[in-house]
Amino acid sequence: MSNLRAVKLIDYVEAESPLATEEDSSVSVLYEYYLVEGTSPEELLTNLDKHGPGDGSGFRYHALTTWVLKENPNKKCVIRVLLPKAKEYDLFDPRLKKNWDLFSKAIENHENQHVKLIKSNFIINKIDMLAQIAAKIRQANSDFDSHNNHDRHLRKLLKK
Repeated sequence: MSNLRAVKLIDYVEAESPLATEEDSSVSVLYEYYLVEGTSPEELLTNLDKHGPGDGSGFRYHALTTWVLKENPNKKCVIRVLLPKAKEYDLFDPRLKKNWDLFSKAIENHENQHVKLIKSNFIINKIDMLAQIAAKIRQANSDFDSHNNHDRHLRKLLKK
């Protein structure tokens, strides 16, 4: 069972960075860290489970990605990623350092998948919204021109 978990963890760590290469100024991402105490895997896991960020339902996670939409004229999306940081990392033995680094990278990659999903959905919906606005503007212009016969009646002004 532990071998299977290790393989999945390694696959996560070696995955290509999920963040989009194109930046959108209407989306900002903030990375923050909370400290995890412990110098053994058991202590670290206990503290991760006990002090990790919660979602308000009483459940705690090892890391958490949240987002908020700012209803200002720019329609901004602010994404906050909260990741664990080992307080006593310098006291870890070499094997625990390696495992913590692997764990941390896997957690970060997982949270970056959330960031990618939030970013892409925000951008797609913003594009959809802009497309709807553009369609309404095109329809209003078309209605106006149809009503006025595309200003053909103004031709007579040249013949006066």
